[in-house]
Amino acid sequence: MSRILAHLGLLTYVLAALAALLLWLPNFVMVNLQLPAEWSWRYVAGSGVPLGLLLVTIAARQSIAPTFRLLLLFEGMAAILVGLLCLKAFHYPPQANFFCSLHVGICTLFGLLNLIGYRREMNQITRARIRN
Repeated sequence: MSRILAHLGLLTYVLAALAALLLWLPNFVMVNLQLPAEWSWRYVAGSGVPLGLLLVTIAARQSIAPTFRLLLLFEGMAAILVGLLCLKAFHYPPQANFFCSLHVGICTLFGLLNLIGYRREMNQITRARIRN
């Protein structure tokens, strides 16, 4: 029963994150109508998609952790800080390209590390349940 509730809580968080993303993305596009949609560091980082995916992986990993992990909080805070610097310099391309590429890189790196850690911890939990 607790496993079902844990999965239900995680599913609720993921759906809430997707709903927030769907609410934020049109606002970003409407504010930046003069900027056509493009595959650039600025546009991808400013859309909030990398940060949203990172926050989902942080929540997933924290949901199976036995205790609160301060490192996960610092990962999220670092990505948010660099994301805010990216948005602050959004209309100054030399600075924006640096901060936005750094933001996307941080989100990608920490997201992959969280997925690897999540898989490792789930395997440990599964092995412990099989032994008991």
